[in-house]
Amino acid sequence: MPHTPQSPSTHRFFCSTLPNHPNTTDTPAHPEVSDTLCPLDRQESHHARNVLRLSVGTPIELFNGQGVLAQATIENYQSNHALCRITHLQHHPPITPSITLASAVPKGPRADAMVAQLSQLGVDKFIPLIADHSVAIPSSAKLERFAKSTIESAKQCRRLHLMQIDDLHPPIDACAQLDYDLKLITTPNAPAIPDLTQRINACKNILVMVGPEGGFSPAELNAFAHAHCLNWSIAPNILRIETAATTAAAVLRYLAPQI
Repeated sequence: MPHTPQSPSTHRFFCSTLPNHPNTTDTPAHPEVSDTLCPLDRQESHHARNVLRLSVGTPIELFNGQGVLAQATIENYQSNHALCRITHLQHHPPITPSITLASAVPKGPRADAMVAQLSQLGVDKFIPLIADHSVAIPSSAKLERFAKSTIESAKQCRRLHLMQIDDLHPPIDACAQLDYDLKLITTPNAPAIPDLTQRINACKNILVMVGPEGGFSPAELNAFAHAHCLNWSIAPNILRIETAATTAAAVLRYLAPQI
């Protein structure tokens, strides 16, 4: 992946109200930037003040999940919020290709662990699937928890663009979208895809789909074929949902040029 200036010893906080400069890769401390005060939300402020016990004047990093990284200092604490003064601002574009992973959702805490791992591996969007053979159907509260976990995961792995959590979709709807240059279906013992690395290198947007533990239904497989999806074998054995999803994401990020 492209180099992102980072200070591992500097604490990083999520701040959705950061000034956004989408066409700027490096914005020095201009007056309109350095004089900007950004408040942290209640949860981030609590972590800074009560957990980490950071004092006023401590240098920190802020990111907004859309590629903006700011150097800042804690200006003061007001009630339940920390105010941070920006000293430097940078915008980093997302890496390509963009990877969307559409998957059935495993049961219980396995799903939470899978989402966190996909975020760490650089997946850009996660689409939870309601397949014909799905057992676990995540609630809206579960999807909200997934979205919150992407923030914590991004802070931990130092990524600057949050993984998006989409709404629930049937597999047929997910694969019918026209935004993808390559559509892959994880399938045990499928024939090798000719020139897969070259195909990936030529892509801007990739979709990979992972089925439930009972596999995709014949109707779903038929729809995938009509949508020009390719069967992709990533291991000789049948994998659990979370194993297949994280393996597919890791292999794609390894093979992709990551511009």
